Amino acid sequence: MLICRRLAMASRNGYLLCGHGSSLELFDVKSSRKIAAHKLFDGEDIYKIRNVLGGVFVLGQRSVAYVTDERLLGDVANGHSTSWVFFDQPIDITPLDEKNEVAVLFGTSLLALYRYELSPFKMHILKHVRSERYALTTSCVLLGSSWSALTVIAGTMDGEILVSVPSSGSTIRTVLECHRGMVFDIIRWNEFLYSVADDRSLAVWDASNLTNSNQFIDNISSNHKSELDVRYGHSSRPYCVCTDNDGHIYTAGNDETVCVWSYVDGRLKMIYQRNIRCGPIRALHIMDRKLFVACESGALVTIPIDELCEHIEFQNHPWQNVRDFVRVHDVIYRVDENNGDGQKNFARFLSRSPLYATDALIMTYVWEKSCHFFMDNNGSQYWEYFNSVILSVNICGIYALIYCVDRIGRLLDVTRRTVVATLNFDDALNYHSIKSVMRISTIAVTSIGAKMFITVGTVSGHLFYTDFIPFSSNVLMDSSYQINKHFGRKVINQLKVQDDDIFALGGNGILAHFKVCDDGLLHVIAVGLACPWLHGFTPSSFSTSDDLILGFQGTCFHVVDLRLRDSVGIVPCGGSNRHWSFSLQSNYDVLQKGEIRKRRGRFEFLRNGVIVCVDLYLEHLHFLVPRVHRKEIIDICTIFDTEESSYVATVGSDHLLQIAEIGPQHCTTLEPTCYETFLPLFNSFAPTCVCTSVSPKSLQIVVGGEKGSVVMWIIVEPNTFMIGDSCDIRPISYKRPHSSARVMDIAVTSGKFTVSNVHRCECCCAVAYGDGTIEFLTVTDHEGIGDLSFQKMFSFGLRSFEGYENSDYSIFTKLVSWVSNDTIYFYAASTSGKLCTWKASSDCIPQFLSSTLVENCGLSALTPEITEDTTGHLAVGTDSGRITIFSVFDEDVGKLATIEYHAATVNGIVLKLKQSHLELVSLAQDCILAIHLIDIASKDVRCICAVPLDVFDPRSLVVTRYGAVVVGNGLQVIPYAEWLQCESSGSKSHP
Repeated sequence: MLICRRLAMASRNGYLLCGHGSSLELFDVKSSRKIAAHKLFDGEDIYKIRNVLGGVFVLGQRSVAYVTDERLLGDVANGHSTSWVFFDQPIDITPLDEKNEVAVLFGTSLLALYRYELSPFKMHILKHVRSERYALTTSCVLLGSSWSALTVIAGTMDGEILVSVPSSGSTIRTVLECHRGMVFDIIRWNEFLYSVADDRSLAVWDASNLTNSNQFIDNISSNHKSELDVRYGHSSRPYCVCTDNDGHIYTAGNDETVCVWSYVDGRLKMIYQRNIRCGPIRALHIMDRKLFVACESGALVTIPIDELCEHIEFQNHPWQNVRDFVRVHDVIYRVDENNGDGQKNFARFLSRSPLYATDALIMTYVWEKSCHFFMDNNGSQYWEYFNSVILSVNICGIYALIYCVDRIGRLLDVTRRTVVATLNFDDALNYHSIKSVMRISTIAVTSIGAKMFITVGTVSGHLFYTDFIPFSSNVLMDSSYQINKHFGRKVINQLKVQDDDIFALGGNGILAHFKVCDDGLLHVIAVGLACPWLHGFTPSSFSTSDDLILGFQGTCFHVVDLRLRDSVGIVPCGGSNRHWSFSLQSNYDVLQKGEIRKRRGRFEFLRNGVIVCVDLYLEHLHFLVPRVHRKEIIDICTIFDTEESSYVATVGSDHLLQIAEIGPQHCTTLEPTCYETFLPLFNSFAPTCVCTSVSPKSLQIVVGGEKGSVVMWIIVEPNTFMIGDSCDIRPISYKRPHSSARVMDIAVTSGKFTVSNVHRCECCCAVAYGDGTIEFLTVTDHEGIGDLSFQKMFSFGLRSFEGYENSDYSIFTKLVSWVSNDTIYFYAASTSGKLCTWKASSDCIPQFLSSTLVENCGLSALTPEITEDTTGHLAVGTDSGRITIFSVFDEDVGKLATIEYHAATVNGIVLKLKQSHLELVSLAQDCILAIHLIDIASKDVRCICAVPLDVFDPRSLVVTRYGAVVVGNGLQVIPYAEWLQCESSGSKSHP
């Protein structure tokens, strides 16, 4: 199984063809399933797919393959297709009228005419022409069906588009100048030519005179032509452009966004943008009124083009000069501005129950010293009068907090029409030196036993709270700098209470989780960005649906699906500084066969005194192939293996941690294994490594990152991550004080290890930093309420021990640990080529044991195979490609064997003991996965097999019961059955 780059697409006979690394995949778009996959090249990506009579030509980096229609629909077990290797990189290929003749344009501006044979596949060059203007070609359009009528439109590295007719020689007929930078893609549609380039622009050219070469030669002289129009819309370089039958233009690229354009009356105009957020987009293709989007992350997305081309319909309500409004079900309540005769509407503003509330909704008109309440559940209404001027009214459940200028808040039970408590904010405001008028933005009220607990959020980012007995007076409010600092003096947009848990949305983009304790205080459980994949997103409200969150990014309103990490609804409204409302609506659309009912929403906002309404469908992306990570995968580790499936955790450059299952269930004959993501978690620092530990009660996942960050997730019930909801998984963070050195590696202690004077110890781990220091941390529950935190027990390193010279200033790149007889052992690999050993007992005093020189270069990989009695083996990989295996007996380390196979840095090693042999699986930067067997008695090393990888820049490796999993610029599973097949065919001794 492979998940990596998708760089090319085409359609043939009603099927979608997609290049996936070096494999050609065939999809049935009606059933949304893959029906065939063909391995065409070794270590070459597919860059172009062209239809010809009887099959398709597929271009790689240096090769071309011809795949017949019978082969396309055949069984994948037929073996590799025959390919032909060129002397240069082919850019494009086009068939000609002459039988078995094709024209190929190369990157060095060389156009060649070939005749090909099918059995066996061979290509014979007949003639060639090189352009008089030497320029590296990056994209092209080949027009014409014969050599004499062939016209070449080539985009170059310099940003120019060169037009030539090869039958008339190497002369450049026309130079189209507009772009600044590499031209990534060119297409021709009717009489227009569209191009995208490195300067992030889309240009349109007049191509009406390029129909045939004769007209071209007669009407065009050697001069420079300018574009008809050029527009900029992408925030990063666009890689591809395509058009539909209606003339709409689609562009996409590095910013993970699809832009839709129209060309009307001589001008380009952007009409829609859709964020895909699946990694850089490298290819677009339209088929059956659907846009297919291929990404570098391996994701393949399909979007109906009707959704991309339809305009958002804004509808205005008939009222004018509206100052404030709220909606309760089907009724809109509003407050108007001054009327024409100068009389004021006495109501100052409105307030209602939060948008996430579903029943017993309450709305109130607010006058200067009175409130007019309306209750939706029973239709009753009444007035409430106060002695002071009202500053704000906030509603939560059946309670309303009326805050006045006297710094007193009255908590009112609206249904019983009684004051539950009077809250005094004076001392809390003086504590924070707040002398100005305080504006309350949101409240949350809950009951805990015989007491009530209220939390108050303000516009200035202060959080006040207290517990009280109902019908108390002069209740003093409390606050904390430790809590308020998380909101950065930005508005607290909303508070939501669930039992004794309180969730807060901050104007600085955070989602904070607090827990109410028995002592009446708030404890911080977790704080992080609510939607980190949306840069600049401000969460404003929870929704009635638990998986949706509402907010703004720039001038657009977003409905965000937290589980899918995607904006399912976007409305340009001008920004968040306006009154607005959102509600989910019933969908009574008549569905076609196989169609899924979509959720509908209604967004209303105030613009220039008019209430504007937008009805929108909440559209999710449809994946033919899902993504693993949007960007490069940094590390992978195994959680546990079962007979049914294996679970792994991966971290990527997109800051996401994915927990996934690899197993044979739901698999077709195309994929011997499946990869299904269950739980995405977010690490706010750029991750560098991940490791896990499983205990009978919980699962611990630890991620190290830049700036010395360590984040741990503890899943109490490991089976819960199969739900796919990460909202209740609480992260525990630790950052080393007075140092920003990155985390190089983390080793979670396996085995029972007792730390003196530490109670409720949940987990232990050792962390190696980029300054050569190793810290030993424990995770403790101090209060016994689930408020977990890291605690540093001790630190050590080469510079921590007197008498040891560390003149090379090396650091530790890899770290492993294990426990034996209540003693923990540490082995660390350094950049100076040394393997260092420490041990520590329960008194937490580390003791340096030894230092072994492995090689005079950096050590890059380390893995143990140790039993409980501290005997076993260690495998160490180096930057030179060598792998050294050591025997470990108590505290002694001795060399067993050395493997010299790889030609680049070893990035991953897995070592397993099989009776009298050691099985070693290694991964290196040369994109080779090698399996060796080491006879422990004779020290003989045999190479079982070597597998070339489609994953570029491989970073890490794990081995499960279903095979090896390699991550880097993609993910690849090498099934264990391939190893058995290699062993049965015979192995060879290592040279």
